[in-house]
Amino acid sequence: MKKYCLILASLIAALTLTACGKTEISSDSGSLPDPFAESSSNVPVGGSASQDSDAEKEPDNISETAPNDPEQVRNIVNQLSVCGCMVDFNGGKPLVYDGETVKLDITFAPSNSNSLNCSEGIMVFINELPQEVSADGVNYSYMAVYSELEPGKECTKELYFKPSVLHGDEENINVYFADCFNPDYKPQESYLTFGNTHSFAGFATSLEMTMNADIEQIVNAEIETDIREEIAAGGARGTKGIVMKNNGRSNGYYLNEDGTLSGTYELSEAEDNTAHRIAFFVNDKPVTFNGGKRFCDIEYKAGYKYSFDFTLDENPDHLDYFYAMDISGTSNIGLPYMHANVPLIIVQNDYEYKQ
Repeated sequence: MKKYCLILASLIAALTLTACGKTEISSDSGSLPDPFAESSSNVPVGGSASQDSDAEKEPDNISETAPNDPEQVRNIVNQLSVCGCMVDFNGGKPLVYDGETVKLDITFAPSNSNSLNCSEGIMVFINELPQEVSADGVNYSYMAVYSELEPGKECTKELYFKPSVLHGDEENINVYFADCFNPDYKPQESYLTFGNTHSFAGFATSLEMTMNADIEQIVNAEIETDIREEIAAGGARGTKGIVMKNNGRSNGYYLNEDGTLSGTYELSEAEDNTAHRIAFFVNDKPVTFNGGKRFCDIEYKAGYKYSFDFTLDENPDHLDYFYAMDISGTSNIGLPYMHANVPLIIVQNDYEYKQ
């Protein structure tokens, strides 16, 4: 099953002064039994690197861009925010779990229309629980990133994950995949926006998994239930995600004075009654909030608006990024879907935006 993500360039017309760098992070830690454990590893990076010796050609990645050349940087971010990549998961074939690591093939087919090399990040979920994944079978995180995918050149890579499941879901195993377009792009202080890089388009596909052994890693989850409900105003219909908290000074999301990160999540939908499960991620790692809560469950009734306040349990750092993910939203025909907003860049409380 294949997915193609097309991102419109018009959504980034407001890009301003930019300094950026391409970050490749790896870790030597192994898989953890609890996907919310504090010692989780960072993002592994895999993929086939290639370099073009023509000095006059546009750089193939943003690390080659001079940060004090805003016009060039703006042009590159525009190019990284459009077109996309076809992704095929295991040729649609079912997975098999024998009690060990699950391994599958992923084929990437970057669009011929891509101006630059792209990257793709892959996340795996069993039901609503994000799994630790790896591009090489050694380094594990919650997003495996495959870098330097050349326009028009198909390639096949490996993906590994060690299944874990929420308590109570042991007999109900559904495996979902999500891919993220150009997660390699990491904004810096003078440009606090991702443009439309690091973009999800929902669950890319699901695969059946034959269970020849029981999953041993069982995770308990505390659920946030303190939710405000109100009749939605007409102008608020269709909103979902974190309410921006930027002190009116820049598009960075400001920490509180004590270093904590808090805010409000809002949800208003169309005319359908739907179920939603909200989770938060910092640097693509799932994090707990409001004293150990892992999810917030919302049973949405048509015509209403819902919101809840959150404070992350761990204090993030300046220039980390975070986002909310609606993992178990159900459509009006009962199919699961995932929605994630483009990440917000976190800045210190006293940060001053410099034009």
